[in-house]
Amino acid sequence: MPQSTEIINQTGRVVKVLAFFLTLAVSLAAFSTKAEEGHSSGLFPAPPLEQVASTVHEIAAGMARGRLVIVRYLGNRCSHCVEQLTYLNQHADELRRLGITVLATSHDSRDKWSMLVKEYSIDTAVFRYLPDSNKEIAQSLGAIRMINDTLRDLHVTVACVNGQVRTALYSDTPYMDVARIIGLVADEATQIPVAESEYIDRYLSGTPRVTTIAGPSDGIQDPIDLDFNRSPLLGRDLWVVMGDKSGHAMAIVHNATSNQKSIRLKKDSRAYHFMWRSMAIAMGTNGSFATAQNGEPGDGDQNYMFMGPTLWSSDTAVFASRYQTEDRRLASHLDMLHQNPWCLGIAHDSANIYWVLDAKYPGVSRYDFRDPHEVGGTDHRDGIIRRYIETSITPAQRGRPAHICLDHSSGWLYYVDPGSASVQRLDTRSGAVRDTLVMPPQSAENLREFTSVTGARFDTVISSGLAEPVGIEIVGNRLLVGDRATGLIHVYDVSNAKFPRLGSIVTGAKELLGITIGPDQRLWFVDRATAKVCRLDIEAQSDLLSSVDVTTAISGDTVTFTYVNAASSAVRPSLAVRWVSTRTNKSSAWQPLDALSVPAGQAANIAVVVPEVDTLAVHRCEVAELLASGQTGFVASATIVPRGLRRVVIQDERNGTFDIREAIALTSRTGYVTMTSDVFVAVADSLRSLKTALWNSGSVGEISPVDEAVIMSLLGRNIDLYLIADDPLALRLESPMAGAFFRSLGVAPLGAEENDSLKGQRIFTGVLGDPVTAGMTLIDCQLPRLDHQRGGRYIPNMLLRPLSNSKTMLLRRGDTASGAVRCENRTLRCIILGINASRFLDGVQRTTILDRGLVWLEEAANPDTVATSVTDEPGNNDVSGRLTLQQISGGAYLWQVTDINGIDAEQAIVEVYSVAGQRMLTLYEGALSGARGTFSASNLASGCYFVIVRTMNRRLHSTFINQ
Repeated sequence: MPQSTEIINQTGRVVKVLAFFLTLAVSLAAFSTKAEEGHSSGLFPAPPLEQVASTVHEIAAGMARGRLVIVRYLGNRCSHCVEQLTYLNQHADELRRLGITVLATSHDSRDKWSMLVKEYSIDTAVFRYLPDSNKEIAQSLGAIRMINDTLRDLHVTVACVNGQVRTALYSDTPYMDVARIIGLVADEATQIPVAESEYIDRYLSGTPRVTTIAGPSDGIQDPIDLDFNRSPLLGRDLWVVMGDKSGHAMAIVHNATSNQKSIRLKKDSRAYHFMWRSMAIAMGTNGSFATAQNGEPGDGDQNYMFMGPTLWSSDTAVFASRYQTEDRRLASHLDMLHQNPWCLGIAHDSANIYWVLDAKYPGVSRYDFRDPHEVGGTDHRDGIIRRYIETSITPAQRGRPAHICLDHSSGWLYYVDPGSASVQRLDTRSGAVRDTLVMPPQSAENLREFTSVTGARFDTVISSGLAEPVGIEIVGNRLLVGDRATGLIHVYDVSNAKFPRLGSIVTGAKELLGITIGPDQRLWFVDRATAKVCRLDIEAQSDLLSSVDVTTAISGDTVTFTYVNAASSAVRPSLAVRWVSTRTNKSSAWQPLDALSVPAGQAANIAVVVPEVDTLAVHRCEVAELLASGQTGFVASATIVPRGLRRVVIQDERNGTFDIREAIALTSRTGYVTMTSDVFVAVADSLRSLKTALWNSGSVGEISPVDEAVIMSLLGRNIDLYLIADDPLALRLESPMAGAFFRSLGVAPLGAEENDSLKGQRIFTGVLGDPVTAGMTLIDCQLPRLDHQRGGRYIPNMLLRPLSNSKTMLLRRGDTASGAVRCENRTLRCIILGINASRFLDGVQRTTILDRGLVWLEEAANPDTVATSVTDEPGNNDVSGRLTLQQISGGAYLWQVTDINGIDAEQAIVEVYSVAGQRMLTLYEGALSGARGTFSASNLASGCYFVIVRTMNRRLHSTFINQ
């Protein structure tokens, strides 16, 4: 079936990936790329896919039946090429788990490849190399060809599954959207590491121990179901569906399997329909997920039938972020179909195909959302629904889920029949489409197909021993069924035709609902009665932990790790340390640490001394246990930021493919150290030598309340700032008290420009006499479409109005609206660029604007700098007020706002946020004169947190680490 997807390439232009079924002898279903008209750089059209497929079979005959990524690069002298390979290598563990092999090929000899492997610690269990000294492979792939009368030597990235080419990308520079490539290859792969039944059987033979991951103090209320993100590089994020009075909400536990987790609560503004009475969640492998709704929306009409499962994006910059206040669009949902209004459970199959259990038409249906409409859209015409009319269940009382799970290896779908307290199964690979079904008027919609299926195999596999079955999961040959009435999880052997019960696992839950298996192979569940999200561990398990996730340090400082020995006898673990540069991706060799003896049931600290390392790079300190088998056991890490940094680049755009670090390297400015925003905000207060910061939020992301507070703190500390963002500024504009943030930057936002008649084109011009843009004309920019699950709208750019202490830096051609503004007072300069730097079609123009902008900012520290025409506006950077935070005992903290003379009447909100920007606690609302109190962090997970004070005119914050 033909499908279409869209991707955003490295210059921000939209390219299309067209799928077609090739009726060739090789029977390959493949995708082809095509650049948009007028696109002269970045990605180029792929040659005929049969040519690519034929070459793949020739050069990778022994790997053609697996999951394969082919990277054709330009040799080890190409720094961009090396970066692409090392970025893939960073995810070697995930690639190995997913069964993905990377085949690299270039004109380099094997000796040069071996040098690359040694220098960058390339994992040879994942990577293979094929030399192409005569460039015969490159010619066969079509990488060397004439384009516009120029001979081009192109980079190539090909994603294949069992010989089928999923996508073939040809580009001037290496394709860096590694997450997308891995997702294409890993789609339909088992995302959870399956150790057959080994770990499940350990629960039966050992003593399970319940670990609470999140509870009421984290904002958890009425948890219903949970699932781990199945996208390959985000597989440790746990999504939890919760209930409330006006549609359901979501708790996202980022890095749930680590000791540095953070919890974010999100709720879509249209949840009263698209998530009303959600009973279940199923995460897809392609960046989307679906929820199953049960019954009437917010109007309370129990006979309302226009309901069904909803498709969402698992990108948190889209889910419950996009179009939350815009009436023209239906918030952030991707798709919704309406023929199963009383859903009880849902399971993911592949792509955008899901299986649904329904109580209104009691039985199983197959939903294929195919290509979702644009974010917040309404077009369902390509949807396919097939109802298995011979399946039947007996619903239980309203509000009780009946979950389902799919065994991808066998095609059996297992589902709970709540009314008979049994478990049934359906062979999803059996049956045939029979008739077109007629929709009831209440749920009529245009679909490509709405049919019945008959002749499928189904039967009852568990008919006794269950009181109120709800949660269900399958791992290897073990079927797990949770019982709400008893809190037990029963384990059955599906390899035996009689499905014998092997035993039960005690959870202690008072109302056990959803269960799932995590990437750590452990059981996770929700207890609705106590509002907890829990994990089942096994007693007597050791661990290796880092005392901090992120810290600042210099050579000679120490970083502390802890080895926990839960065994019944002393151990002498063999430990080693290595340092990995995030700038070069190079890692040092493993160096053994001093011998350590840890008594039974105790813990021992390991002090690692920071060596002489590159002071212009962030490093990751990794400590690992080296097993006798030569394998790596426990691993813990900490991120180390040089304490004396003066210039930083903060990368806040995670999903974009534009490399701001490379863009800055093309300028004349030196000494800038790049790090991600979650690392920077954790150490920003400790970087006391900082002078200049470039903060790149780009397009695909959000400026969180923590980001906002830290940015305003930088301005208050007179740190010169270059802020680049378009869509994140539009999202920030919708937030409460946003005016203070924009005023601190010297601008008044006019809003986001979304003129689709221009097809994303924006043309700006420089300003006469401006130190950054003078002499620049026809600055051509091209906005991409909002490509979160193929939304069709163009990403907007922000239009700005300079305040009296600011000047316009970029003018929209033929208008007076500003696309960029620079601001200056006696002690501070800042620039706000309301369009993503990747959107400039002319790379020279982009480099000029970045270079001149940084020069102008850095001159602020030069006392001989001649003053510009920009005037001061006292009060715009008013830093009155100071937040103090003191730990008084255990997890208790004393906080107080001081130095409030003249501002004591300002109304303030004081809250605690996680590093991910999630509000954890509200401490105070009222006048600043009364802003003081205490709070306990004992119920917060370990990690970095922020106390933030917000008023209409200022932000104050303080950072603390919860151990």
